[in-house]
Amino acid sequence: MNITAKDTFYDVVVSMIIVDEKGREKKSNEKYLVDASNIVEAEKNVTKLLDGTMSDWEIVSISVSKTKEVWVNE
Repeated sequence: MNITAKDTFYDVVVSMIIVDEKGREKKSNEKYLVDASNIVEAEKNVTKLLDGTMSDWEIVSISVSKTKEVWVNE
């Protein structure tokens, strides 16, 4: 199955505070590939996904991705 962007894929980098196996807090950047019609919608989609999670997070950057299509192996 392939997923083609309805509009545009965006790379959204989110900074999270995670706790490692020794109990120490560590900052980690995670990249999300988001399908959206514009940057504001991409931000809203990530916010909706991450709201209510246990860790603190913030969006560090949003940019247009060069990805045009995603293939999913089921």
